[in-house]
Amino acid sequence: MRARADHVTTTAELSRIDLPDGSIVTLGPNSAMRSEFTLERRRVELLAGMAFFEVAKDTTRPFQAVADDLTCSALGTAFDLSI
Repeated sequence: MRARADHVTTTAELSRIDLPDGSIVTLGPNSAMRSEFTLERRRVELLAGMAFFEVAKDTTRPFQAVADDLTCSALGTAFDLSI
């Protein structure tokens, strides 16, 4: 898991992650996430655990959060996701 992830938390640890587009992710305990940000794409993949997303508004690049077979797309909002 650690080899695939950009960010990992351990037991009882929370981590606030400032993303390049101005969005913020709060990664919950025992969680892992990787991200991909380009001029055309904003994408994060929750590999394990839970996360709360505060998505910066960008109508030209939807923010995609992926967990297992689920993909959530947002233009600017807040939501949580867990697997």
